Amino acid sequence: MLAAIGEHVHTSAFFKTLLAAVLQATRDERPEETDLTQIMKNVEQAKWDARALYDAGPKRWGSEKVFIPIFTNRSLPQLRIIFEELEKLTDLEVEKVIANELHNDIGKFLESLVKYIKNKHKFFAEVLYKSMKGLGTHDRKLMHTIISRSEKDLGSIRDQFDKMYAPKTLTSFIVGDTSGYYKSILLALAGCKREHEHVAHRNSKEHSPKEIKNHGGVPSIRMSQHDDDY
Repeated sequence: MLAAIGEHVHTSAFFKTLLAAVLQATRDERPEETDLTQIMKNVEQAKWDARALYDAGPKRWGSEKVFIPIFTNRSLPQLRIIFEELEKLTDLEVEKVIANELHNDIGKFLESLVKYIKNKHKFFAEVLYKSMKGLGTHDRKLMHTIISRSEKDLGSIRDQFDKMYAPKTLTSFIVGDTSGYYKSILLALAGCKREHEHVAHRNSKEHSPKEIKNHGGVPSIRMSQHDDDY
């Protein structure tokens, strides 16, 4: 994989180095600390890292190798503390700072990385939304996200999606953008099948013909909703 990056990925040398560092999986995977003494140490380290990032400025984040250890080696809980400390210094969310200052591959990568670390359910909800919004559907991105998260946390991602893009839901997006067996499979994987069936049943009842009861020997008849216009 590392050799393939150097050979087939056409981008800056530093971005290749950054990708290689991520793929080497050297990140600290320890869970969030519960020991108060260690928590205090982590906060102090986070303040140090945040200050280093702040002093360099975001435009240099993509060219200074000092940032590779911070973005690729620090644990996810530790990075969240670093981002909190950095946001205190900048008065802006980290992802917004990156979006404003970095517009190349490195900027897109760091922005995605920050969003994932801060809230992975929100990150994947946004990925799903972007795969279906507007004209056309990014099927590869849609399928990959739903399949890869289906046995992990897709339920939480669905709840986050519905919260972020209300009154629309993930179910309504899938129904509106796909069809046939493809739609059925995605709905089943996303846990949306029951909701879809409930909505379809409700709609069918709302659009079913109305029955007029028999009064005084007059034969009962069935009349569609459109007949009300006459």
